[in-house]
This record gives sequence, C-alpha cells and structure tokens, in this order.
Amino acid sequence: KNNSILELAAISDYLICEEGPKEGKKIVQNLLRGLYQDEMLYWEALDLVKVAPKHVVKIGTRATEETISAVFVQTDNPLIPHASRHNDAGKIGIVVVQNATGNLAIYVDQKIPDINLVALWRMIQTLELLKQGWSPRNIPWEKLKAVEGHESVQDKWKFVFKKRKIMNGFSQGDVPKTAISPEDLLNAIQHSFHPAFIPKWQREHGVTVTRKERVNQPSPEVKPTVRAQASAPAPTASPASPNGTAGNDIATAFAEAEAKKAGTTA
Repeated sequence: KNNSILELAAISDYLICEEGPKEGKKIVQNLLRGLYQDEMLYWEALDLVKVAPKHVVKIGTRATEETISAVFVQTDNPLIPHASRHNDAGKIGIVVVQNATGNLAIYVDQKIPDINLVALWRMIQTLELLKQGWSPRNIPWEKLKAVEGHESVQDKWKFVFKKRKIMNGFSQGDVPKTAISPEDLLNAIQHSFHPAFIPKWQREHGVTVTRKERVNQPSPEVKPTVRAQASAPAPTASPASPNGTAGNDIATAFAEAEAKKAGTTA
C-alpha cells in the first residue's frame, strides 16, 4: 500500500527477481539470515535442556506442595530459558545456565511464589559472603532480602525480581564470576523453595536468625502420610550435583522432621 521495501509483496519481489533497490534485497537477506540463526539456536538449546539431568525440587506453600525440576546447563546459548518452556523439555521450573567464562544465570518459573525466590536470593548472597571470608555469625540474614543485595556482592549478583531471574553476569559481560560451586547452588535451590528446608540449610551453614525472623518464616502445612513416613528412604548426606549422580536428601529430611514431631506429640 505504501510501496515500502518492507511490505510482503516487495519482499517477495526482491527474493525472486533482481528488481528493486539493492539495499532492500540486502535488508531482506539479513533479516532472513537472522531468523534462521535464531531458529537454529533455539532448537540447539532445546536439545541441551532435554538431555540435562533433572534435579528434584519441592515447592511448599501454606496449602499445597508440588514437585518441579531444576536443570543445570553449561553453554553460551542465550535461548536456554526460552527452550526450557517447550513441552518437550518436561516440567522444568528452574534453569541454571553457566557460560564458558563461569558466569551464571538462574531463571525461575513465573508461577513459583515470591517468598521462595527471595529465600534463594538470600542463600546465594550468604554463600558468596562465606566465600569472601565472612563469619557465618556476622552475615545479616534479615537484611539480605533487599532486591539490591548486600553491598559486598553487588558487583557479582543482580536480582531482577519482576523477570524472576538472578544473574551473575552470563550475557552482561565484565562481571566477575561467582565463587559458588554448581553443587552448592543446586543445594540451595533444593532447600529454598520449601519452608521446611530453609531452617535446615541455615543451621548447616551456621547462619544466625533472630527470633523475630524465625517467627515470620512460613511454616509448612502439608504433612506426609504415615505410609509415606514408613517408606522414606535412608538418610544421605550427598549434596545435589550438576551431573545428576548425587542424591536428593530433602525428602528424607522432611520425613525425619515430621517423624520426630509425631514422636514428641505422641
């Protein structure tokens, strides 16, 4: 209608004949090349996500409990979070991506409650501070919920709350890579999304929590049945690992805690 080089009819003419301005044909060729490259990157990303070991993560709220998967992928492909939403990728709620320089990005499903994501943000900052030589007793857990983060980790980590992602550079460039190992990061993920496991993680890392903070922490409402307690697997201290060889001791810890509680109240 406007005789524009971007109209579909004009694009078709440029592709099948030599008519039209040379710059128009070049623009179309570049656009198509870019679309093709993006499409190839997407399917490569999907293949990486599909073969990545899936780690079990339990999400608890005051009324429900569900299980999702977390995957760890080492690649520079920026389309990993998009590919993880594909139906063929499986039920993936959390994606951790590490590029060739060691920088990380954590992408969390929009359906996961905010309070769980904030707990993970606090754990990441705690791990980073511990790597910097901080004493566990001096880590201000109560203050680590701020979106801007602790001043000592702001050069490494960024919490993009609205987009549900926690970034250690990855695609930003010139960001120092984190000293946190993938194993420690996945272990934090497996503890931060259920209120029954957060205190356990705090104790294991020597984090001191004030009485007010303990009172304000959400308490789990979902309890396993007696049959589930009886059939709980033997406890294991193996942390989660990105290669999928280590066990997930979270369900066992939860069952043990409930069993002790039942024995106390009996």
